[in-house]
Amino acid sequence: MKRIIAAILISLMLLSMASACTHRPADNGEAANTAAPTQNQTAEPTEAPTEAPTEAPTPAPTEDPAAAEAVRMAAEHGLAADDLRGEYALFIRFCEAVEGNEGLDEYGEFVYRIFPVIADNADLVDEERLFSRLSRLSITVEDLGEDGNAGEFDPSDVSILLDKRTTDRDHYRAPSTLFHELMHFLDYTFAGEMIPIYLLDGRRLTPADTAELSPEDFERKLCCEDTSFVTEGGAELYTCKYYSGTVGSYHKDCGFLTGLEYLYGEDTVRRLFFGWDSDAIFAELLLDAGFSEEEYVSACETLNWFSRPSVYDEPETFFAPEDILIRLYEYKLGGGWREDARFIYILKCLDGIELPDYLRSEHAEFLSTVLFTTWGKYDRFEKELLACAPEGTSLMIKPPVPFFRGGELYIGSYATITDGETGKDVSGVLIFDFDFDQNKPLSCEFTNTEEVFERYFG
Repeated sequence: MKRIIAAILISLMLLSMASACTHRPADNGEAANTAAPTQNQTAEPTEAPTEAPTEAPTPAPTEDPAAAEAVRMAAEHGLAADDLRGEYALFIRFCEAVEGNEGLDEYGEFVYRIFPVIADNADLVDEERLFSRLSRLSITVEDLGEDGNAGEFDPSDVSILLDKRTTDRDHYRAPSTLFHELMHFLDYTFAGEMIPIYLLDGRRLTPADTAELSPEDFERKLCCEDTSFVTEGGAELYTCKYYSGTVGSYHKDCGFLTGLEYLYGEDTVRRLFFGWDSDAIFAELLLDAGFSEEEYVSACETLNWFSRPSVYDEPETFFAPEDILIRLYEYKLGGGWREDARFIYILKCLDGIELPDYLRSEHAEFLSTVLFTTWGKYDRFEKELLACAPEGTSLMIKPPVPFFRGGELYIGSYATITDGETGKDVSGVLIFDFDFDQNKPLSCEFTNTEEVFERYFG
């Protein structure tokens, strides 16, 4: 996966709206109950009571100077105190590396947007490696050609190229493109050196470890398959989760990873994308769920082919992504996936609108009754969805993609709305808080990404 993609140049809004709230428990301290002393009944004289020693007042806690400095610096760069996640010293070093790097050109200010991702993955951070690479990271704009990508990351020389057409014309998605490439930068930086990884009897082995195996064990080891679909889908999904609120590419990969997050939780998908052992983690997910080694290989080959059909050949044995997720659902949660509205919506977005991919699933007959198998089905859904949006809203990503943020499942799309004052169309992102059980939107929020572009790219 990452080790193959490391040889290939890799190929898009403001950090999310709401930060997590810390709920502090109410003050349950009780007043001390002091009982009145009983009267002395003895005839013996009593000694005069001695005065209790006076305790020195507890000094007021002093503010952590590193925290105060970090919060001050964060405010200068558009980040809130919560965005630092308490990683104050790490943020100060981050600022020093960014400010000292002339290779970031005019995009240095935008790079601050990725710090919450770093802070949330502090357990994976090798600080020396991170800041060494951050100090060498370069961001430039070039013409990547008509068939080129909107952006590319080269892990070998730690460089990001942005396509000039995107920065000149597609202002609404240019910041997301850069964020996507910065997620590749973090992925390769957190993971470290890319090496093959093997499984044997519940152990994860490096090539050096396999040299010490007996001939019999050496033959029994399983070489983990590349997971390119995690590399690309993860970069786009984390762009959506932390920044954009929608997906502009790798839709099937993102849908699949959101399905994994629904079943296994945020931490599993986090380690799957950012960890050095991504290939082993995915192998163990499937093998532990009862997939055979042959089925596991077919699943990886199928998902990689969907991710990068120009690089990977169509697998000889196709394994429908819907069926992979359904098998994992049945393993983790048992039956009931057909009645699970959230899971069904994830499958809908995995298959898009009026596409035939689902026909290769062993559950095709049922899926045909719930997916957007025709534009008519989707149009009826969108009409209900846009009932809470401003008049004149037009969605660019259909169906809107599901993603988790703060443990809640939202759906989002690039969109244009008509400005009520000027009458002009404005591009941005529309995020819906959606009631999946009732199949209706609860509310939506629009972010003007053209303003974002002017702030960081103008």
